[in-house]
Amino acid sequence: MFRWYIACLLAVIIFAPIGGIQGAHSQPATAGDEYFTRIQPIFDNRCVACHSCYNAPCQLNLQSYSGLTRGATKLNVYDGLRPKSVAPTRLEIDGRSISDWRAKSFFDVVGGDEPARSLLMRLVGLRAQHPTTQPRKPAGESNFCPADTNAASISQNTSELGMPYGLPPLSQSEIAALNEWIAGGARGPSTASLTSRRAVPARLQSEARAWEALFNGTTPREKLVARYLYEHLFLAHLYFTSETASGRPTFFRLVRSHTPCELDIDEIATRRPNDDPGAGEFHYCLNRLDGAIVDKTHLPYDLSPRKLARIRQLFLEPNWDVKNLPGYSDEVAANPFATFADIPVRARYQFLLDDAEYEVGTFIKGPVCNGSIAVNSIQAQFLVLFLRPDADGMVTSAGHARAAEPLLILPGMWGSDVQFSDDIPFLRRLIEQREAYRKLRADGARKLRPAGYTLEDIWDGDGQNPNAVLTIFRHFDNAVVAQGAVGDLSKTLFFLDYPLFERLVYNLVVNYDVFGNVGHQSLTRDLHGSDPDGGGGAVS
Repeated sequence: MFRWYIACLLAVIIFAPIGGIQGAHSQPATAGDEYFTRIQPIFDNRCVACHSCYNAPCQLNLQSYSGLTRGATKLNVYDGLRPKSVAPTRLEIDGRSISDWRAKSFFDVVGGDEPARSLLMRLVGLRAQHPTTQPRKPAGESNFCPADTNAASISQNTSELGMPYGLPPLSQSEIAALNEWIAGGARGPSTASLTSRRAVPARLQSEARAWEALFNGTTPREKLVARYLYEHLFLAHLYFTSETASGRPTFFRLVRSHTPCELDIDEIATRRPNDDPGAGEFHYCLNRLDGAIVDKTHLPYDLSPRKLARIRQLFLEPNWDVKNLPGYSDEVAANPFATFADIPVRARYQFLLDDAEYEVGTFIKGPVCNGSIAVNSIQAQFLVLFLRPDADGMVTSAGHARAAEPLLILPGMWGSDVQFSDDIPFLRRLIEQREAYRKLRADGARKLRPAGYTLEDIWDGDGQNPNAVLTIFRHFDNAVVAQGAVGDLSKTLFFLDYPLFERLVYNLVVNYDVFGNVGHQSLTRDLHGSDPDGGGGAVS
């Protein structure tokens, strides 16, 4: 039935519902805590649509109190022309205190206890005074930050800078609440409130510990699998399906911590998830998210007893051994086919297929959460299909997988600082390796499928998985992934096998450094932006 459906896809228009968790919300307010009951809801309702993710103007992130106190900076994260990489400025990761952020050139926007001297209130007041002023955002500048961020310079001559930018002003009651809060010292959440909001709820303790036990196994096989899972789930907003009936699940991030998960988590801050965590023991922990959840970075991934059993079945039930645990050198870490060569290819591919919507979503909602450069190589609407595991030479032939491994190198092996003069020789090497792989793949396909591929070779979701067909919609500088064949007849089919699927994950997400220099970013784009096939397959 599924193959008949795919065949008809070329002749009819098909519609299917969009699934998954969408939208934005905050955690429930703690009774008696003024910040959570009066102030954060204002930011959630009026500000976080722009002031979240890396494209927040002046990097002012208002999803949480820690983002507000971090403040703002003139540094533009999305700078595709920077000659040298810059230090990452990820909220809650690269700085743990206000002094950390001031040392990184972030400045205060609240301004003590005088609302009239507050940059935040000056900008909010401007919008209230000039509610119909049209914004004058410079064309082509995706991260707009005023030329002068000194509160004293904000005047009638800069009325277009009023916040919320280009939107109706805050209500008088909202402005009054912010003024009163700042005049009272701009107090943040209480220690008790923060502790409660960051702890694993008692109702989820047993489930959380069961997953952390999986991630922190002690055998070489368990350690290698945990590393593979972490590198694919570090962006996920993890939630437990036992909570979905309540309509407001608790979300977590999977992090590497210096300390055991039962203690205060001390997250290891590395540029990439496959960078060296340093000497000594570390732990994979579920770190509870605090603050508003915004759709443009929301990548929900469900945790359930059934999912836990599935992962154990895929990775730990087959009979395989680890020869040597891989290190974290650039050459190893940037090539997942080498790093995880000991893990059966079938397990790796099936893991990607099981939650393909999430994995493809990371290409869009990951480090490149917004930007026309990131999506201008994709169609306005196209479908994604997958090669059935038993039709993939990497899965069915160990010899083919070994031969392909050294050919599937990625730009991440050269790090975040690539001399622009090296781009051409590096790109030439990538192209040479890619062409050698294409020949290897074509030769293997002729042996595996002498008569060519058929509709039987398209993965059908094993008869029950809705990830078998995905639809990607682009809207100018962002995109969205939906399960099923949604909308009008697509002009393009993107047909992924395991090597291309994994290479996309590592090139666009795991190895990609949004804080890297122009050489790093151009190599990443050249590999998969200007060459969508990149070693896989696209049908137009």
